[in-house]
Amino acid sequence: MPSNKWYMLRFFEILARYIAAIFIAFVVSMSAFLFIVVPLSVSLESWGLPDSLQEGAFYISVAVIGFSGVFTGSLCLEQNSRRAGSIALLIMGLIFYVWLQIYAESLAMNGAVHQRIWSAMLVCLALGGSGAAVLAFRRRPSNPELEPSKEGEDVQ
Repeated sequence: MPSNKWYMLRFFEILARYIAAIFIAFVVSMSAFLFIVVPLSVSLESWGLPDSLQEGAFYISVAVIGFSGVFTGSLCLEQNSRRAGSIALLIMGLIFYVWLQIYAESLAMNGAVHQRIWSAMLVCLALGGSGAAVLAFRRRPSNPELEPSKEGEDVQ
């Protein structure tokens, strides 16, 4: 039977993985925004493409932000907790986005943040993050027989 020390070490290992997952998801999402969405928006506008095509590409790139954040964040977690972790990362990311929009709207105080864009981006982020969560659910856990055994464990 494992000792209390083992349980505490395991708890802190899991906690550290979840903190790392949140941090990685945030960094990847912000990087995707800065290096994909912003340049894409500027480029599409300068190329003179129709507005509908520009909007479509913009919303697809927002979905990529949601997907990349949830997917890379869930990779920080152990295989058996990636499913729940991807759902948790999706929910936390959407809560952060809503908080950010409410905060930006309170700073503007004149309704400068358009409600349609705000809602459409929320839906695109949710779809992208949900895609990553579905991918986490579709992936099978690795085969324990093929993994190297940990020190002190018997292989059957």
